[in-house]
Amino acid sequence: MKPQIKQRILVFLAFFLFFFLTRVIAHFNLTTGLFDQYFFDNPLWNTAHGKLLYSTIEGRSFLGTHFSPILIVFSLPYFLWASSMWTFLLQSLIVAGLVTIIFRFAQEQLDKEGTGLILLLLATNVTLRYMGFHDLHMDVVITALLTLALYILLTYKNIVWPTILLLLGFLAKENAGFLVSSFGLFILLTRKEKLLGAALLVLGIGTTVFIVKNIIPQFNPTEGFIFGKYYAQFGSNISEQIITIISQPLKTLSYLITSANIFFIFIMLAPLAFLPLFARPLLIIALLPLLQNMISNYSFTKDFTTQYSYIFVPILFFTTILGIKHLKESNSWERLKGRIRKTIYFFALLSLIAFILLDLRQYFTSEQIFSAHKLMKEIPSTASVSADFHLMAHLQYRDHLSVFPEVNNADYVIFADVDRWLLNQPKDDVVKVKQMWANKDYGRIVYYIVCGFKNPKPEDIAAIAKMQKNQRYKLVKEENGIFLYAKKR
Repeated sequence: MKPQIKQRILVFLAFFLFFFLTRVIAHFNLTTGLFDQYFFDNPLWNTAHGKLLYSTIEGRSFLGTHFSPILIVFSLPYFLWASSMWTFLLQSLIVAGLVTIIFRFAQEQLDKEGTGLILLLLATNVTLRYMGFHDLHMDVVITALLTLALYILLTYKNIVWPTILLLLGFLAKENAGFLVSSFGLFILLTRKEKLLGAALLVLGIGTTVFIVKNIIPQFNPTEGFIFGKYYAQFGSNISEQIITIISQPLKTLSYLITSANIFFIFIMLAPLAFLPLFARPLLIIALLPLLQNMISNYSFTKDFTTQYSYIFVPILFFTTILGIKHLKESNSWERLKGRIRKTIYFFALLSLIAFILLDLRQYFTSEQIFSAHKLMKEIPSTASVSADFHLMAHLQYRDHLSVFPEVNNADYVIFADVDRWLLNQPKDDVVKVKQMWANKDYGRIVYYIVCGFKNPKPEDIAAIAKMQKNQRYKLVKEENGIFLYAKKR
């Protein structure tokens, strides 16, 4: 076996095992939950039980939230065994696969030095890391299709298969049209297939508008397309929003040119030492998805750790590889490589620090977590349940579910006395760290910084007090802050 193939296999296995194991551990530690593990997992289970992509809590099809018919394919393993492990497995395979494609392209285009830098960037890229850490959003599928499309386009100069792959993105999520249109714009401006480019430019956005206006509301007639609110500043529906965006360019620019958007672009490019700017034509493919994110009034669309940024990962990595290749061929590499390396190492260090301070805590287990699993096992599989946010992903395979503090006459109610994501307020952090420093309790300071200490929110305290007074339920057991109630017979 050739050394390069061995390296690809090792890269695939390393990323797959890292993502799969971290997802499994985080799930056990109750850091997966209602948002969004339940929202993707529960419809798969319902499909295997004869309710096509039905979402139990919402009481309607998942297609009323996102147009993702590909989930039907993902539901097939649930006919064998219902478990969140399937989504973790699929997600890890997909992300490790797209990483391997990018790494292979680097091997084919660069020398060992350049390939090594790309591997370091893949290992420390924050957006890529969260693509494997977060729940299985269908943006991951679109990103994988884009990765393969770009590899074929750049390696074989083939335009047909990339077009087909990107069109398949419509089976994953309705916003695939922005990527298809951007790809059409890229063809229109850089290739000779002008007619194809123009057709894709119109087809992409046209299909997205059709899905949002005509298909999704059929599955959610009460609310329609719920994510239209992200662009409410441009109108009350998608038609008004498009007209306003085009006809009022100054208003559109006012939402584009903001400090949040400038920082978003900076933080996506800086860890890559701005190398994508040396392969600018390919960046056209990112244009319309980027504009879609930037004009939104929802802050998460400008957050490089969320699913809204996944699609930029392959574009930025392929342009980074081409950027390094360009600098080496133009004899500018030797002059600039010192600054480039320092920039890459600096942001790689920041990524490691961020992982330790922000992500590592979800892999620590506590007695409360063990108690939660113990008490959840006491709930019959057919019983209706009201559970809090972080227990939902473990109790979702049933016909009747509610999110605590909503009880809705459930047979069992289970919840924790704290919100596992809630950290102390900054002023409390300072006070507690000062106290620990004065007591020379340095080990506890490190633990505090890495893990945080959880405090109950006022609404949690109020919900627990209300439940304790509910005469229709009796306390079955309380253990390490986990409460299990059963309806009185």
